[in-house]
Amino acid sequence: METVLLPTDLSRQSRMLMACMPELSRFGIRKVILLYVDIEGVPMDKVVSRILEDNISRLRQEGYNAELAVVTGRKASDEILKAAKEYGVDTIILPSSGKGRTTKLLVGSNSLSVMKKAEVKVFLKRFIKGKGGDICEACPLTFRRTVVALPPKSRDNGFMDKVNDLIAKGGMEGVLLLNPVSGESMEYGHSVLMEPEKAHDLLGTEGYVAAEIPKGILETINRESASLLMLPGCLREPLRGLLRETPMGQIVHNTKASILIIPNQ
Repeated sequence: METVLLPTDLSRQSRMLMACMPELSRFGIRKVILLYVDIEGVPMDKVVSRILEDNISRLRQEGYNAELAVVTGRKASDEILKAAKEYGVDTIILPSSGKGRTTKLLVGSNSLSVMKKAEVKVFLKRFIKGKGGDICEACPLTFRRTVVALPPKSRDNGFMDKVNDLIAKGGMEGVLLLNPVSGESMEYGHSVLMEPEKAHDLLGTEGYVAAEIPKGILETINRESASLLMLPGCLREPLRGLLRETPMGQIVHNTKASILIIPNQ
């Protein structure tokens, strides 16, 4: 992650995502494009402009090369995807509540559409609600325990190389590699870092049945109390629509873990 797109709708989740940016700097983020989608027919007032400028100042104080982009459109997801291409970002970061479904602009159908169509990494940051109803701000917990769902060996296309890079840059520990079909797993270690194909060989990832994916992944997330799930982009291909009824939708809507989708090269 070097150049990221940070869409904001000024919701509570968006504000809390801003608070997590210092923690995300561990992944080598240098430039942040703060994107505000001005929905057609809804004029942007001075208060909104001031808040956006304050956010840019905050990002710059945290050491980021920050730039504000304001666009007008009818659908937020379309404008997010356009901006990602225009600014040449390598990651889109979106906020979401721990429930998996909210009515906020950048979650629900808009986020699912971005996750389905983006040609770059998409990081969906969850904010877990506590017993009192408040949203947890403990961003470091995002990387407490990570599950990496492997693609078929023949479809790796650099997936493990990207995972290795993220783990190395972020200094991540407690990473579990998973064959989502068989349920077999192994702890990520130095040997895997040096030999990416070793994970595929040990976990036998040649066969892949899409319908079996959600169960294996969700069971592992629950068993491991995982806070972050990394998914290969190739899993999106047979799962048309990313609706709640589809396998990928079942994962998105039934886990409180944050999700990082890593696209095919």
